[in-house]
Amino acid sequence: MNKVLNLQIFQEIFKPLKNKFMRTTKIITVVFWLTLIAFLSLSLGIYTPKIAAAAGMGLAIAPVFVSMKKPQKKCSMSGISTVLYVIPIEYIKRFPKIIRTENPESLVKLIGAYELKPNRYWTVLYSEKEMGELISESQGGKSGQFFNQTATAFYPDINETASGMAAILVNSDVIVLLKDLGGGKIRSIGSKDLPVTVTAKEASGKGFGDERGITFTFKTASCTPAQYYGGEIRTKDEVENLYSLHADDNLIDVAVTGLNVMVGRNTGTVNLTVQNLPVGDTLSIIYDTVQSSGAVTFTDSSYGGVVTLDAPGRLLIYATETGLIILEKQID
Repeated sequence: MNKVLNLQIFQEIFKPLKNKFMRTTKIITVVFWLTLIAFLSLSLGIYTPKIAAAAGMGLAIAPVFVSMKKPQKKCSMSGISTVLYVIPIEYIKRFPKIIRTENPESLVKLIGAYELKPNRYWTVLYSEKEMGELISESQGGKSGQFFNQTATAFYPDINETASGMAAILVNSDVIVLLKDLGGGKIRSIGSKDLPVTVTAKEASGKGFGDERGITFTFKTASCTPAQYYGGEIRTKDEVENLYSLHADDNLIDVAVTGLNVMVGRNTGTVNLTVQNLPVGDTLSIIYDTVQSSGAVTFTDSSYGGVVTLDAPGRLLIYATETGLIILEKQID
């Protein structure tokens, strides 16, 4: 009886110590495995900030300091190029990413490209030379700062198209690309979560010799200065030059605008062949003629498919990775 009582007393005395020991053991085990996972991830090149942070390594967003030595003297070409590229964020299917590493440049280098939706392109905005500028300025308090990014461009004319575009831009959320003349690199401002807002100032000038045109100001905020972009920039003008349209001698009148082709006033069958249409783009061929004897025959050079319009109407041709397909044949 005394032995049993002594055993119970012993268990009650050491029970708290046992529980504490078990908790400590569990904590040590968890830390060990997290540290091991982080070590293996770093060794195998699959490091992720979440793993490192969970393991208590403090490397989630911690690029190392590097020296900023005196740069070599070179030709001073300040300012931005005369061409800016603008696109609404709703035209973008997939955005490039920032992948943070220990290198400081990883904070401002976009990996990948802006993948655009079908039939969407960057809009070109001309800016008068020595009239554009890009500024990235830090703002905020002691607890943390961010960068205000501001780009300006001056379009040296006032006309219906320019005024209409100004009205569209100021009510759009956009991404802007521009080239830094000094560094020769394309800089990107705006993101999916923080797109660029646009303001425009149209000024006629007061007298002879005054600047006459529209000043565009593009503003956004970011944790870094304007980011560096090395991906594709596809404009509608470039796309028009990518694909080719061949016709036979019966063609009397053809007009090509963007991805729209107008065919008219032919006296016989017109044979059209399309090549190198960019994947994901749609080409519209419109047959508009009063000649009842005319016809338009479209040949898909990828697989030899033939579609004929023997009356005014429209063909919609879509480019896939395996070839061209006819989306629609419409007779007016």
